[in-house]
Amino acid sequence: MSTKIIEGVEYILKSSVEQIIKDRVSKVALRANTAEEKITDLNAQLDTYKQTASSVDILNTRIEELQSNLSKSEQKYTRYQSISKHGLSDPEMVEAIEWSYERAMSKLDNDKKSSLSDWLEVQVSNPSEAPTILRPHLKSLQSPTAPPAPTAPTTEGSPEQSLSPSQQSLRDAYSNPSPPVAPVAPPPSANRGAIPSPDEQNFWKEAAENPRFFEQHREEIKTRLADKHRRQ
Repeated sequence: MSTKIIEGVEYILKSSVEQIIKDRVSKVALRANTAEEKITDLNAQLDTYKQTASSVDILNTRIEELQSNLSKSEQKYTRYQSISKHGLSDPEMVEAIEWSYERAMSKLDNDKKSSLSDWLEVQVSNPSEAPTILRPHLKSLQSPTAPPAPTAPTTEGSPEQSLSPSQQSLRDAYSNPSPPVAPVAPPPSANRGAIPSPDEQNFWKEAAENPRFFEQHREEIKTRLADKHRRQ
């Protein structure tokens, strides 16, 4: 910077003054531009933060909504369990029970209110004191049911189960004999009531125990059975 002293006073040359002014203006302009850029950047960040904050608010609102729906669903499921365990699962019946419960609780102080499960237990155990709309349905739960029809006891190892196929066939033939067709009825036997001979006993024993013997003498067995049946 060039200066000149006149009468003891130092003066700056006009050319130098203009340069000084230009330098200062440039610095001021530079600072202004820097500040403006910083302001622009801060405004952009502020917009981003606002959008983020808005998204967070939306997410928080959505979370609260989902939590509320979940709570309602859990409450509804718990109530349905409490009602259905008594055999009351018809939708209209469930709705009537919930309405009666809400109506009953609305008349009580908070410290005296009970859960639907506990309230319904009381109504089921004492249907005469239950709300009118529920009374006939709750009384039907206590109606005695008809006892099951008795079944004939089966004893393990009974004759029915222990018979062999041949013995079963012999028993059926004796129970439902089909007498052979004969033109003339045989005369009454003179030996009615007599004890069977050993041969006859062996015959029936063999017929009962030997399937092959039974098949070979099927017709004779039927004849003897028919004869016994007539004599009896």
